[in-house]
Amino acid sequence: MNYKILRVININYETIFDDFKKKNINKNNHFNLKKSFFDQSYMYCNSFSEKMVEIGNDAVDVIYNFVELQNLWYLENSRNKSINLEKNLDEKLFLIFLDQIKFYKPEILYFQHCAPFSSNRLKYIKENNSFIKKIIFHNGFTLINEEIKNVDIIFAALPFLKSYYISKGIKSKLIYHYFDENILNKINQKIKKKNNTIFVGKTGSQKDKNHFSRFNLIKNLIHENSFYFFSLEKDRDNRSKKNLKQVLRNIIIKNTKIIPKKIINNLINRFENNKLIRLLEDSKKPTPEKYFLHELYPDKIYNAVYGIEMFQLLSDNNFVLNIHSDESINHCGNIRMFEATGVGSCLLTDHKQNLKDLFVPGEEVISYSSKSEFISKLNYLQNNLNIVQEISKKGQERTLKNHTTKIRVKEIDDVIQREL
Repeated sequence: MNYKILRVININYETIFDDFKKKNINKNNHFNLKKSFFDQSYMYCNSFSEKMVEIGNDAVDVIYNFVELQNLWYLENSRNKSINLEKNLDEKLFLIFLDQIKFYKPEILYFQHCAPFSSNRLKYIKENNSFIKKIIFHNGFTLINEEIKNVDIIFAALPFLKSYYISKGIKSKLIYHYFDENILNKINQKIKKKNNTIFVGKTGSQKDKNHFSRFNLIKNLIHENSFYFFSLEKDRDNRSKKNLKQVLRNIIIKNTKIIPKKIINNLINRFENNKLIRLLEDSKKPTPEKYFLHELYPDKIYNAVYGIEMFQLLSDNNFVLNIHSDESINHCGNIRMFEATGVGSCLLTDHKQNLKDLFVPGEEVISYSSKSEFISKLNYLQNNLNIVQEISKKGQERTLKNHTTKIRVKEIDDVIQREL
């Protein structure tokens, strides 16, 4: 039987929206703005829905936290005109989403990763919309008990997650991430690539236990030649949005720190301006410790790249470094594996026990278990580009055969059909 599926996407990196706003986009209505956004191939674009429609299902995408897009949908489609678009953002987005559920009446409510609101709200949706038959998450990181309440099925993107959710009493199936094959029509695949190694993702921090191994490896590689690191830290996103006034204030504080504290205290006692006194008081405080790599090595860690720009970057270079989070333990399957191989670059990924289920190590991808092994293999490959081309070609062929949106959507549909 066929069904209607509503997929809910919540963009975790706000700078994606900032990047999108710089584009020459058509935003005169909801359809055009949504199409323009998906055309940029940011995280989890609309290939999922396209493939669902191809096999006979009705599919709709909602970008939950794209405020401008959600506002346009409400103005054009909602029958409930009582929502105040100027009210609390969290409440407004949820009310618009409730309207979208009533409007589309999906049998399957499908969240990319997890619900962007509490389990109590998920329970409310379930109890007040009888047409919803299943609530599904496609998830690539560990969710706590409270977050998985009222979920019928979790498609786990790594094997350890499947075991974890089953142990919590949740029905779970292994559905890996995938590569959007439409990307290849949007980038220029060059015959001659740059002999560089690219990393794109969270670089971790000294306090981030989930990415500590990644942090240490990148820190050890930071001064190596032909390495380029692009950081997606949320903390960096927030700092990049500081206004000019805050930036100038920080510069003044930094330069004031060289003045002896005795002089600073005398100045504080002489001034009556409260703002100036607060500034001088702040200059006496210790300089905050630097935890992130982009703080420690600002000239070595580049700003984030997204969408087509990111895929073009991966495609233009011979090697893509991949490092899984520490919570993945001994399992692999993050999305970068399929993106790097999908665009035809040589993937260098940390070795995990299930790697052989996805690619042939040494033939379709290169794996490593330590920094020394990584450097040794990379040095060899950099001097044997004919082997690199062969591995890149076979890796891409494997991804286009086994790890595309079309393949995964078929796997997902098979599970849903059995559950309905």
